[in-house]
Parts: sequence; C-alpha cells; structure tokens
Amino acid sequence: VTGLPRYPGTFTDHTFLRGHLDNVFHAFNAETGEVKWTFYPGTYGYWSSGSCTAYGKVYKVNFDGYLYALDVQTGALIWKYKGPGQYYPGTPMVADGKVYAQTGQSNAIDPFTGMPGAPEFGCFDAETGELLWKIDKEFGNAEDFCIAFGNLYGESDGDLYCFGPAQDWPMFRGDEEHTGIGGYVPKDPTLKWKFTTKGAIISSPVVVDGEVYVGSCDKNWYKIDAYTGEEIWSFETGFRIRSSAAVVNGRVYTGADDGFFYCLDAATGTQLWKVAAPGTVVHTVFGVVAEFRGSPTVVDGKVYAGSLDGNVYCLNALNGNKLWTYPTPGMVISSATIIEGDGLYIASTNGWVLKLNPDTGAVIWTLQAHDSADNELFGTPVVADGKVFIGAGTAIYLDAALYCINATSGEMIWTYENSGAGSLSTSWSGIYLDGKFYYADFFSFNCHNATNGEIIWKTFLTREHYGSPVYADGVFYVPSDSFAIYVLDAETGLKTDYFPVDAQLHSSPAIWEGKIYFGSHDWTLRCLEETSTDTTYYGTPTSTASATEQAESTPAISAQLPETAPSPTIESTTLTPINIYLVAVSIAAIAAIVVAAIFLRKRK
Repeated sequence: VTGLPRYPGTFTDHTFLRGHLDNVFHAFNAETGEVKWTFYPGTYGYWSSGSCTAYGKVYKVNFDGYLYALDVQTGALIWKYKGPGQYYPGTPMVADGKVYAQTGQSNAIDPFTGMPGAPEFGCFDAETGELLWKIDKEFGNAEDFCIAFGNLYGESDGDLYCFGPAQDWPMFRGDEEHTGIGGYVPKDPTLKWKFTTKGAIISSPVVVDGEVYVGSCDKNWYKIDAYTGEEIWSFETGFRIRSSAAVVNGRVYTGADDGFFYCLDAATGTQLWKVAAPGTVVHTVFGVVAEFRGSPTVVDGKVYAGSLDGNVYCLNALNGNKLWTYPTPGMVISSATIIEGDGLYIASTNGWVLKLNPDTGAVIWTLQAHDSADNELFGTPVVADGKVFIGAGTAIYLDAALYCINATSGEMIWTYENSGAGSLSTSWSGIYLDGKFYYADFFSFNCHNATNGEIIWKTFLTREHYGSPVYADGVFYVPSDSFAIYVLDAETGLKTDYFPVDAQLHSSPAIWEGKIYFGSHDWTLRCLEETSTDTTYYGTPTSTASATEQAESTPAISAQLPETAPSPTIESTTLTPINIYLVAVSIAAIAAIVVAAIFLRKRK
C-alpha cells in the first residue's frame, strides 16, 4: 500500500480491513494478503481512526468529516454522515443495531478555512445510517468511551458520563406517577416527520421500544414507527378517542372512550379482551364539550382507570376481570396517579380529590377541594414531597384555583387563587421539580414555591393551554391553543424557542430518545428532533421515505480505486495531518500574495 497504516484495522469473515493515510481503504484476504477491494472516497482527507465491523458492514471516520459505512464483501458505499467539521479520530463502536462515533471535535481546524470544528457525538442506525440522536460532547481523544451493561460510558472535560437506554414513555405523562419528566429533548426543534389521521389528535402519544401509540378522533388507535413515522397497524373502536394508552409488557391498554376498556396485542393490534365501562356520555361544561378523558395506569399487573360513568376501575391486566370499582361523587376525567407503597390519587370533575388503597379500593381519605359549579377538576393529581397538587378551572371562569394538599392526611396546605378573568385556568396537570411547582394557566406558564404557594415567576405565552407540559434537560415544552408549542428555560422561565403548528394543541407531548411527539387538531401527529439528519444513503438499505428519495437521486460510488487516487509514488509520511495543514496554509498564503499583487498593480 502507498499510505502509512497508522490506525488499527478490523478482522471479520476471513477479511482484514484497514484505511490508510493515502485516503484509500483496503480489504485483504486474511489468509493470502490478496487485495479483495479498495475504496477511495474522492475527497480531501485520510482514514483517521480505527474501524469496526457488524452486520456485514465496516464503519470508519475520515479526515474529510464523514462517518462511512461500507459493504465488507464488495466495498460498496452503503451510507455516510457529515459531521460539523473535519478531523475526528476515534474508533466507532457498534451495539444493538446502533453505531456510536465521535463525529465532531472542537480542536479540529479546517485546513481550508481555518475555522474550528464543534464537539459532537452521534448515535446512528447501523443499517440505514439514520441519525438517532447526538450530543455536544467530546469524549477525550474521541476514543474514551465504551458500552457495557446496556449503557454508554464516556469521559469529557474530566467528568465521567453514563448514558442509559432510551427512557420509554409508556403511559400518560410518562409513568404511573404522571410526573411529565423525561430524559433529554431538542433545544432547537425541527420537524422530523408527521403522521396524518382522519381526525383531530387530542390523545397524548406514548412511546415504547421505538414505537408510538396514539388515538385519534377518527375512532382509531394507531401504532407508528417512532423513527420514520410509518404506520404499523391501526385498531378501530366505536367512538372518538381522546384518552391516552398505556403500553406495558407487550400489551396496549386503552381508556373507555367508546364505553369499553380494550387490551390489544402491541405487536399486531389484535384485541385480547374488552370490558364494558359506559363512557360515551357527552359531558359539557357551560355548553363546552370536555375534550379530556381519563387514561389507564398500569402497575403490578393491574389496570387503573376512571370513566365518565363515575367509577374508578381496577382490572386484572391479564384477562380484564374487575378486581374492584369505586363510585366517585362525579364523572372522572382525571387519570389515576399511583405512588408505590402509598396509594392511588384521582379526582372527580365536581371538585373531589380521592386517595384510595390500590389493592382493595378502600378509601384512605377524600377532600372536596371546591364546590363551585363553574370549574371542575380535569387534571391528574401530581404527588411529590408529601403533597398533592391539582388545579380547578375551565375556560375563563373567575374562581379557578391551584390546590396543595397533604398527601398523608388529605388536609389543604395552601390555595392559590387569582381574581382576574381568564388569568388562571389550571384544569390540566403540572410538574414538580426541586421544591417548585410549574403549570400553565390561561395565558401564562407559572412557577410557584411548592411549600407556600407563592409565585416565583410568570411567563406570558399566549392563550390558551389545554395540554399538559413536559420537562427534560433544563427546559419545559408547553403546548398551546394558539398554534404553537413553546420551549422555556426551567430556571428563568424565558422563552428560548417555539415550533409553529397549523392548529390547536390539546395533546400533551411525549419524550423519547431526544425527540418530542405530540398531536394536534389538524389531524396530525408530529415528531420533533434537534436537527434534521445529514446522512447520505446509497442503494436501498432503508424503508424510510426520505432515505429512499435520497438513494434514488444519489449515484452509486464505485468501490474500486479510481484513476484520480493519490499517486503510489507519494511517500506516505508526507500525508500526516500536520503536513497537510502546512501545505494548505502555504497555498492559501501564496494565493493571498498573488491577489494583493494584482490589486496593487491595478491601483498603479
């Protein structure tokens, strides 16, 4: 070979693979040394890392700023991804169908522009090259990371990080406690995909194992690929769907929108059982049809859910048998919050907050938070730090309030009220974080001292807010009735970004693998990510529409060394990063001198 073999190679299937500093990648017969194929990317660069192999492919980064995936047997280019600069040495790693690689470095200087790069570490679909997520971290010398126990470990700036698997969002607001708190989210959201149904999406999506489950007012439950937005299956019910599903142990449990609770097989959408719970009552508040519905909570083999028939149900998750029911003072639109070792919390629309024994349905305490006919308890209780937080209010009525209740005794701790019309409407759920409680009122997003109820800050957004907010990685996502979802800094309340939508947002967002999923009244489910992918595909390795379109418009690159490859007479020692950089700087300097001379001559 003509280039210095500076970085380690990879062995697989009787083949030894290695990239060299002459920018040529070689595959050798490991027994005879015969060259099986060569690949030259046709760029200004060199192979600047070790390689790894899996799934019939070899993965390696190059000084030209790309991560490449080549076919081990033929050398054909399968896909490549462009990072934010040039020169990031570091051996990629492969695990569980994903490629992990350092794809950007802050100390990398572009030899042509002199501009520094940016730190970036990416996770990619090993088959298609789709960017699944990325973070602005630089792991040591780009090789100071490893994968073990299902986690990614890396050192950056003297700190050791551990990144776990994508945190599923299996039920309304993420978990049985309905905290609304996820792992991390895009700070600068862009649209990744959208899926359109035949009705408004008020149901809040849930995400499990890379698949989204959501209901639509077209009466169907849908299962959708979380990465691509492609439909996997649909299941038709008898009424508009407004509740959210719970997906646990390979089963989908639904609310009683059409008067039945359903259990579906998550893989196929096949009905496993259904149980009657009259829920098709058209409930109105001062002539306005309530769009919210209670969603099931699944814990320890039991399904807990409220219904418009005024009952709280506990069902056997395996067969749907009723284990107990509790008749509430009014219709139930709230979802059941389960605190392990403590109890079940739920609210009825006419002002009652209940704490029940989740095993027997026995009452622990009840409290009538208010007795006004103007406002109702729609939201799901948030339980944290020994307190229960819940708001009452609909539309613009004057006596809406935020309540804080002692979780042990059921006694009221404090109440926050506001006398201005339309200034407080707390009928949805909030978020508790580090001694503070956050929620959206009619116009604003508010932060309260959770101990005494005093308001800390209040950020005006717009009217109105019917979906519940979510939190992750220092920011809140707040859905709005005014055609946008807002991103707010959790510390200051400042609006840092927003994403416009062509309709109202009553669906609460779900967080999964650095993405945000939410429905809207324009019949659409959307997925937002940090940035759009910068992967180029070759052939047809993926089923995604975007990848296929790129594959059809991008000509295949020959796996053979072209005539324009570096001359074999060039000494490999001249192709080091320092020499390449010096050559580029020299050329730029000479060009600058020539331009200056011409300019001076013209002035004379």
